[in-house]
Amino acid sequence: MSHTRSRFSMLGVAAAMSVLVVALALLPGFTQAAWTDEVATTTAAFAGDWGAGGDGDGGISPGNDDTVISDIQWAIASPVQACANLTVTTESTTPVDWAVDVDMTSSPWNGVDPSLGKVENGANAAIDGTVLHLTGIHDDGAPFNASSNNTPLSSAQVAKIRLCVYDGGDPPVGDADWYTTVQHAPVRDGNKVCTSMDVIGLVDEDEYPFYYGWQATMDLTEAWEMLDDAGLSYNFTSMTPGPEGDYGYHMDPGTVSVDHSTYALTSAVHFSLHGTASGTVTWCLNGIPRSAGTTASSDAGDADDPANSGETSPAPAASATPVPSAEPTVTPSTDPTPESTPTESQ
Repeated sequence: MSHTRSRFSMLGVAAAMSVLVVALALLPGFTQAAWTDEVATTTAAFAGDWGAGGDGDGGISPGNDDTVISDIQWAIASPVQACANLTVTTESTTPVDWAVDVDMTSSPWNGVDPSLGKVENGANAAIDGTVLHLTGIHDDGAPFNASSNNTPLSSAQVAKIRLCVYDGGDPPVGDADWYTTVQHAPVRDGNKVCTSMDVIGLVDEDEYPFYYGWQATMDLTEAWEMLDDAGLSYNFTSMTPGPEGDYGYHMDPGTVSVDHSTYALTSAVHFSLHGTASGTVTWCLNGIPRSAGTTASSDAGDADDPANSGETSPAPAASATPVPSAEPTVTPSTDPTPESTPTESQ
């Protein structure tokens, strides 16, 4: 795997970083046959040395030389919903101000506007380009508190910060070795010829706990030949799932016609992969018996004509990935342990 996890130098000793990754179970409107995920919840831990000046997973890094990020715990609820629970300290034995920078172009934020980053507790936030700059909360005269009065701090103290995004950007396409695709030979069923393609995730969530996109090529060469050999003229294409909205994929060319044999597919946001999840795309070329003396291509019609575009919109139940059934709510918490699904206070 080509993904490289950033590593930090810790104060004095190496510490293990615990990462909790919570994947949503399949929600109504999706079929297990179209999308499967071996487990609904996984717990993963990977070690890393943390310290001032180093880059962190999720684009998180110390914002000044005095800051040490000693732990991050992740709650990943969907391709566009994620929370990071940070623990921050310092090497200084005298109180100093801490700061943390979050590059919102990184996963799992995926290029979302920094203004959509919601600090649930523990920090003040300022925007600097694509970076969300977090600093501590100071309440003059009040006793030190990890979440509500946490700067300045010394090496004997920690600050607790919770940052969430509930409407993130599309997960970027993963590296070529993060997933594989397998297209199956076409099969004729009456007046239609169907071919399917499996998209299989290969990512170890211990190394990369976030969602990622995929790209593949659907090849209809053999399917067109089988349709023609059966004496059928092309009528339309049925797809499961279809290339509609955020719950399928983008295709190029955008319509199916006898003039094209290969189609480039790129996952839409809610058809992205997580860990070793897998999905299946099925296309069926539907034909009609050909009259004597005609050819399959002569009956195909104009691809711009909706009746002959070769593209149908399957029922939503054929869509492929977990989708939040309602806008999440958030309950601010000073506990750095992430919830199974981030919730938002009213």
